[in-house]
Amino acid sequence: MRRPLIPLLVVLLAACGGSAPGTRAPLDATASGSFQEVDAALPDDPVLEALVAPFRVRLDERLSEVLAQAEDRIVKARPEGALGALATDAMLAAARRRTDHPVDAALLNDGGLRAPIPRGPVTLARIYEVFPFENTLVLLQLTGVQMEALADQIAARGGHPVAGLTFRMEGREPDAIQVQVDGAAVEPGRTYWLVTADFVANGGDGFTTLEDPVAREDLGVLVRDAITEHVRELGTLTAAPPGRIRMAGR
Repeated sequence: MRRPLIPLLVVLLAACGGSAPGTRAPLDATASGSFQEVDAALPDDPVLEALVAPFRVRLDERLSEVLAQAEDRIVKARPEGALGALATDAMLAAARRRTDHPVDAALLNDGGLRAPIPRGPVTLARIYEVFPFENTLVLLQLTGVQMEALADQIAARGGHPVAGLTFRMEGREPDAIQVQVDGAAVEPGRTYWLVTADFVANGGDGFTTLEDPVAREDLGVLVRDAITEHVRELGTLTAAPPGRIRMAGR
């Protein structure tokens, strides 16, 4: 059952005619109002229902679009999982299409992925459940030293979704060893372009290694739109292990 539409809550304020810009008009002391508790017992407002109905139909049609078929249940995991690999692959592909910079790697915080993808049809509504946030793609140019430090920080936290970046985790409080970007060992003297979410780039989840990049470029593309685009292009999703972050000895 749909939740009833919230009726208009009318707040009576005095007219502000004659007020100078930047000043607050005085409130009318005689104004009054009332509150209505909103719950399932509140009846639908037929006028508002009629107003919203066409938009609701269009929204339902859009969200029910089938983007792909999942042959397996796609879930996140530590140190890595198929869902995280899918998201970072999508971010990497979207960034490479939208910039002339040679984008080398992608990173997303594990907490950004909120729901698995069940086996079967993958709708747009499902992608909203997986990534409900309005975060956008950001490019960060990092030195090789910063890339290695980033790998260490990811390892110390038990892994986060990455693409283009591979390493092994070693030790009880893991460090990253054999750090590679695009299959080649990281060179301390060169720079690399990393795509991530603005939440992470702005200090979210405590990725301190990203606080002082060589350069930054905001792409203005929603992470969710990048995932949607990628899933639609793939057509079929599988839960093949990515093998990007491995424990030493494996």
